Amino acid sequence: MKIIKRTIKVLSLCALYNVSVQAQVKNLDTNPNINFSFNFHDGLAKIKVNDRFGFLDKDGTVVVPMLYENALDFEENQAAVKINGKWGFITKTGEVSVPWSYDFVESFSEGLAVVQKGEAFGYVNRLGNEVVTPKYDIATSFSEGLAVVAKNGRFGYISKSGREEVSLKYDFAGMFNEGLAVVSLNGKFGFIDAAGNEVITPKYDFAKPFSDGRAVVMQNGKFGVITADGSEILKADYEDINTFVDGLAVVKMDNQFGFINRTGSWIITPRFENAHDFSNGLAMVSVAGKFGYVDNTGAVIIQPKYADGSGFSEGLALVKHKKNLEYIDKNGKTAIAYKLESGSSFSEGLASVKFKKAMGYGYIDKAGNALISLDYTFDKSSGRLTKMQFNKKPITIEVMNTTVATN
Repeated sequence: MKIIKRTIKVLSLCALYNVSVQAQVKNLDTNPNINFSFNFHDGLAKIKVNDRFGFLDKDGTVVVPMLYENALDFEENQAAVKINGKWGFITKTGEVSVPWSYDFVESFSEGLAVVQKGEAFGYVNRLGNEVVTPKYDIATSFSEGLAVVAKNGRFGYISKSGREEVSLKYDFAGMFNEGLAVVSLNGKFGFIDAAGNEVITPKYDFAKPFSDGRAVVMQNGKFGVITADGSEILKADYEDINTFVDGLAVVKMDNQFGFINRTGSWIITPRFENAHDFSNGLAMVSVAGKFGYVDNTGAVIIQPKYADGSGFSEGLALVKHKKNLEYIDKNGKTAIAYKLESGSSFSEGLASVKFKKAMGYGYIDKAGNALISLDYTFDKSSGRLTKMQFNKKPITIEVMNTTVATN
């Protein structure tokens, strides 16, 4: 394999923060390692090449070069990225919005992101300002205007200004959902509202968050269902109950699975070996080791014949049939039948897949068109790596080793 040495020039990502990125001389080989392609989020998809992360758009254009040791998906037009062991944030143009100065971060949620310095957690805004100085032992993303924080083993809630709205007095606290949050005190679980009022006194052995106006609670190792005012609509007599999705919940009884509605009535009596939540109006179930799909009346829409499968997303599901992967529609008809080694659920109209043989990673649309091929070739005349789309349009990309200096 011929190896050519080139120096690639990279512009500083953001002079505002005195952050500079310099490319080093790198050996470019003719077969760079395409490690993985990820789903689209916020219009861009993360890709990993030669163990470095970057982002491409839906035309297949690399809009953020493969510079980073790690990266999270774009959320709220910002992506967390890691370089030289430190995390920061970039915009969709690759500009630095939050400098690389953190040991760990989470994606933005409701305008703020969790950041970690050493053992302490705090929050930054999209301008990079620390609105809550790192001082907590635990911190979660914001949900419904509040975030869970903990210090010295005690949990409570803060607002976006950093004010402690619910004092740190609980053994455990969950994120708010539908105006209520799970809390635990003295080994028992209950629910509080955003003002810190105990709407449902901690008395359960365990509790799951509210969804569709219902919460799953546990007593004496069995599960039941309550409403937001604490009324019991299903006694704690069941082996397990999932949180409600689209008005239905999976229930396990006598080692079989079925579905109940919000009133606690059986919609589909337990008769499956396993069952998954509804998505796009269908739920995946298994019978005799095979997977199929039922609707919300219990009618079998797609016969159990698959070795494995996923929930429906954007009208398609990925299933394994006779050792092959394929996408099916909600009638059970094969919609996309490429020879695939792996695939993802559809997101924003595209799915990330790995084609068999030499085609490598890429993306397909719901019509089965292979839109972006992540096979890379080497142009000997220019000494540059190029990516070929399926329409044979070459796009120049940059793959390099980098060092980052932060002042």
